Amino acid sequence: MIFFVHKRLSTIPKPNTSLEKMSTSVNYQSEEFVLDKSKTSTKKNGVIEAYAANSNKGLVRNYNEDRVSIILNIVKPSNSAYKGEWPNCSFFGIYDGHGGSKCADFLKDKLHKFIIGNRNFPQDPERALREGFEEAELEFLEFAQSFKLVEQSGSCAIVALIIGKF
Repeated sequence: MIFFVHKRLSTIPKPNTSLEKMSTSVNYQSEEFVLDKSKTSTKKNGVIEAYAANSNKGLVRNYNEDRVSIILNIVKPSNSAYKGEWPNCSFFGIYDGHGGSKCADFLKDKLHKFIIGNRNFPQDPERALREGFEEAELEFLEFAQSFKLVEQSGSCAIVALIIGKF
């Protein structure tokens, strides 16, 4: 089990703790930090044994700027020029919004489409990822400048793209 810690927490679940048994609250500098209920998979999907997602607004704001996308069994886009057999592929993305949620929303809805729709996918997924991120950035910047007051949100992203026969 892997944990990514964004804030310093005073308690972290023990390594052998199952997702169902994880505590929904931890003590953060003497304040109660309550996590949203985790969304978990209910069955295996190919090589993907299980997955879970959880997000929280934190202690400072009363809203959440973070987004998650989980897309299993991505089908070949109708405009794809790829002639070979389409591989099984799944996409997982975590978007850490900053200064608003518009950028994280944009990435949640579109980043996987830029990657899967890239002319290099699926034969060169590393290049498709790089170019997909670049294309998403350019389109979001154009979108952000279309507002009367320029949209100033941003987002960090971490993605996993699983490709293969599973």
